Amino acid sequence: MGQDRKFTDEEVNFALDCVKFYKETWEKTEKDNLHKDVMFKLSNIFFDKNYREHYENQDSVEIERIIDEAIQEAQNEKMAQGEDDMTDTERENITKKAKYDAYKMQFWAPEKVAEFKAKLDNKS
Repeated sequence: MGQDRKFTDEEVNFALDCVKFYKETWEKTEKDNLHKDVMFKLSNIFFDKNYREHYENQDSVEIERIIDEAIQEAQNEKMAQGEDDMTDTERENITKKAKYDAYKMQFWAPEKVAEFKAKLDNKS
């Protein structure tokens, strides 16, 4: 490299050994990561099943309620300003935003998760 000469057999073998070591290390890392991912998925099967059986429907109903409230609030605001009824496009946009906000709240608001769990416990 930069010496304008041929590599010696020893240098070629060293370079090939380095590449082989890198390849083996990479493959081992990928296999280890795949194993961890599979074990994580297997360990959460019960949690996922429990969620689908007990809470998924409640979450869907709650999201629909949030969407309906957002549409009603926007409709009331338009009526208060003397505007016409909402268009389908406006309803669709409000639905998308409300649904996004509801899903985001599930993932990024731990205090809301605790509040939601408390509501579920009170209903049981």
